[in-house]
Amino acid sequence: MSSNGDRSERAALFSVRMHATGPGGQHISGAEGIFPGSVVDEAARYYTERAMSHSRGAPAKTSITVEALIQPPVALCSLRVRTLESSDTQETEHTIRTILERVGISLRAIDSAFGVLRAESAMRGAAMVCAREGKRLDPDRARGVRASLLGISSRARANLLRKLAPYSIATDRVLEALTLATKVAAAPGVVAELCVSDDPDYTTGYLATKALGYLRMPFIKPEGDLRGGRVIFLSEGADPSATVSWLEHTPVIMKRTGKVHGPVPIRKITVL
Repeated sequence: MSSNGDRSERAALFSVRMHATGPGGQHISGAEGIFPGSVVDEAARYYTERAMSHSRGAPAKTSITVEALIQPPVALCSLRVRTLESSDTQETEHTIRTILERVGISLRAIDSAFGVLRAESAMRGAAMVCAREGKRLDPDRARGVRASLLGISSRARANLLRKLAPYSIATDRVLEALTLATKVAAAPGVVAELCVSDDPDYTTGYLATKALGYLRMPFIKPEGDLRGGRVIFLSEGADPSATVSWLEHTPVIMKRTGKVHGPVPIRKITVL
């Protein structure tokens, strides 16, 4: 589903968000995009259909929120995409820990992040963790922080699908995760982001930084595992309120696309 035509300078834009929950209020599904008014109805129907057919089960409640954008979106270029060559969860976790240390994140912060990702009850939003001290910095530890108000232009979507297709990853899931990771990486104070899907049948997560790009991590968890979440690492001395403001209140649209590469072994993953 394309988030935005390239008529954004001429047409009013709307944020369309979906959130589906189960009988006990547990998170089932969520999705969002930025759209011109002419396709808001189509977007709402598409998101509703996705919620009703989710692998985590049928939702008890599905909410669709449509909000007119007050400020024009910031234009971003998508992070470059690579996929780690890995054969099991142990190798993937070793690689994640190695890369996070290379970009300056302490062992204490890395352990804190894995504690969040392996908690039995996943947050709807992301945890913010100090890259040095490992302390939680998000103001509401139950909710976390949500990256919202994000989309992708029709032209950028088409370009990305063309680039992703040779590697069999031209899917809405990859497009949406890349869009979110691109916004997070551009936020003030962010060093890196680590994401594990809470879908039981999706075992590929990602690690992202501005320099490293969007690195897909296969075997990030065992199949059937309902646990997951996102952790955003902030540099020491960063202002968490500035990060939250960017993530939750600043609209962005990916209008340009970065490079897409095939699978790479860890020895060829460089951190600039």
